[in-house]
Amino acid sequence: MPFGNLLQCFKDKAGDMAEQYGGDTARDLVEGGIEQLNVNENEAGASNGGAGGGLDVDSVMQMFTGKQQGGLTSLFTNLAGSLGGLESKASDQGMDPNLIQTVLGLIKGGGGEDSDGGSGGFDLGSMLQMAQTLTQGGGAGGFLKLIGGGGEGSSKISEILMGLAKSFFKMKMGKNKALQDWGSAGAESNQNDENVGKWTDNLIGDLVFPDKKPKDVVQDEDDPKGKDTNPDDVKTWVDGHPEIGKMQKDVFDDIFDTTDEDEDDEHKAAEEAPLIPTPVGFQPDCSILDNVSILFLNSKILLDLRKSWRFLYSSKTSDRDFVELSKSIQYEGPTLIVVRTTNDTILGAFASTSWAETEGGWVGNGDSFIFTLNPKMSVFYSTGQNENFMFLDQDTHGLGMGGTVGRFGFGIKPDMETLEYHEDTTTFDLPALSGGSTFEIDHVEVWGLGPQPRAEEERGKVEVRKPDLDIQDGNVNMDDLMGQIC
Repeated sequence: MPFGNLLQCFKDKAGDMAEQYGGDTARDLVEGGIEQLNVNENEAGASNGGAGGGLDVDSVMQMFTGKQQGGLTSLFTNLAGSLGGLESKASDQGMDPNLIQTVLGLIKGGGGEDSDGGSGGFDLGSMLQMAQTLTQGGGAGGFLKLIGGGGEGSSKISEILMGLAKSFFKMKMGKNKALQDWGSAGAESNQNDENVGKWTDNLIGDLVFPDKKPKDVVQDEDDPKGKDTNPDDVKTWVDGHPEIGKMQKDVFDDIFDTTDEDEDDEHKAAEEAPLIPTPVGFQPDCSILDNVSILFLNSKILLDLRKSWRFLYSSKTSDRDFVELSKSIQYEGPTLIVVRTTNDTILGAFASTSWAETEGGWVGNGDSFIFTLNPKMSVFYSTGQNENFMFLDQDTHGLGMGGTVGRFGFGIKPDMETLEYHEDTTTFDLPALSGGSTFEIDHVEVWGLGPQPRAEEERGKVEVRKPDLDIQDGNVNMDDLMGQIC
């Protein structure tokens, strides 16, 4: 549709709605805001836009579906071009106050905080531009706009990330069934604003400490700021963390009324790897995880495992019995194990394959990792130096990941009272933890990841790797032997 006809159609619809609810005065206010675009079809073609410093409103409007255009029409009509109205709407929906002020400043056109507290007005063009940038234009472009371009340190980036996370969880709680179910599983009572900061610090670590290993970032307290950023760095970083763009779109779709139930196939495919997994088969108050910890862990596991987590075991709802724990996790596919110690350290492991009695050997592969949630959030991956990933022995040594038998990187003793942790093992690149190498366990929980597997199929997949200790005739596999003792 040519721009003049499209704009007139938008103007007529908005004016009709305004008149219905507020009479002629409301109609005049809304139509006046639309008239501020002051661009006709020829001017748009000649200047590639007009309003908003070169904005081609025709092109922007065409990027929204009919349903989304209707939502924008309704929004602008109800707000009557008032920044104060937009501020109230965003606040009522649960958007973080700092994020609200950032968006108001951008819509007003100054690119910063609104000095009059959001009480001024705005035109249709500025609203369309922001709606397009934050919901249709991709995660990196919108995020760069929110942080003011990216040519600075981590302070503004951290502020926006925290605002997005807080806004997402508050705004989606009443709409997202997975979040509601996690609330019943315990997440609602476990919320901790400090964890939003830990999640933010972990994300920013990839950007401002690009040359450091995760364990070094966790242990280094001397340079919390890291290097300054630039737009290209930030764009690459956001593209590498799609959870940022997804969160941004979900938040601003709600603010601008651009959520479209008739989603295209690409967006439906993205929903197969949601930000928050659906908890399946859980018991009330079985988990110590909060929302942002769930988001953090779900973004670190393999894509095809992110849709659902199946409840397998919790010491909050079952006896603290290692045999019961062991039986509940065997042949259940990949799992997440979460442990809280009595000194409030929270750590755990992603086991990439099914658990099984390993008979002195090892199973698993290099997709496995060990993680911490408190005092900091981070993930520590395989070094590739050996294949000592997953060990299970109900009778003597318990459950272990990494290291050697009797000296695991991460291990749960059969008494279910003791966690061992040795950062000097070579399987995973682990940091030192405050508290030493043994911890008293306060809680354990385990989640199976992805669809329920068939036990017989999983049994067929298990191949226990045992050390080759044949030294007859002077022959010995030194690589295998050293992997067992180092």
